[in-house]
Amino acid sequence: MVEASQHRHGNKSIMGYLPGDINNKMGPFLRPLMDELEKFLSPAAIKLMIANGSIEICPLAFVRGRNFTNTFVICDEAQNALDEELYALFTRMCEGSKMVASGDPDQTDLPSFHAGGLENFIEDLDGIENLGIIYLEVSDIQRIKLVRDIIERRKQVNSMLSEPASLERVGYSDERKSTASTATKDAGGD
Repeated sequence: MVEASQHRHGNKSIMGYLPGDINNKMGPFLRPLMDELEKFLSPAAIKLMIANGSIEICPLAFVRGRNFTNTFVICDEAQNALDEELYALFTRMCEGSKMVASGDPDQTDLPSFHAGGLENFIEDLDGIENLGIIYLEVSDIQRIKLVRDIIERRKQVNSMLSEPASLERVGYSDERKSTASTATKDAGGD
């Protein structure tokens, strides 16, 4: 799990300011993942699995030096990880382990001057044996239709904003353009 806000405050983590042990500190960041787990397991079963170590909560900053053997690792919100953080995580894999790193580069919390590591890894690692990259589309969204509509509209707007401005885009009609052109000729004189 990536603590998105750590990068907005320099490299200082806000987790240290939260009360409790690591599980308590990670609680707010893990809520979306726990919501999904609770669809399959009871909250009591999840607490028991955390207590007996079957489920471990580990901030990304603490994976260096670890080895994940016979482990299923989930790195959620990976779009907020830097390149070196994902490199440290991905190189911890040992025999019998699987890893899922999920993230949406369009929803990064990194400041604009930080390139997200997830996008780099998607490009750099594509084609490696035993590594799969799955791209989800708007049609894969399981929330209400309104969410799909919002995402589609934002993509349209962002696409328009990335294109050079045209007179049509800023609201000039052909009639207004020809009037503006005539006015310019008249004003310029020959």
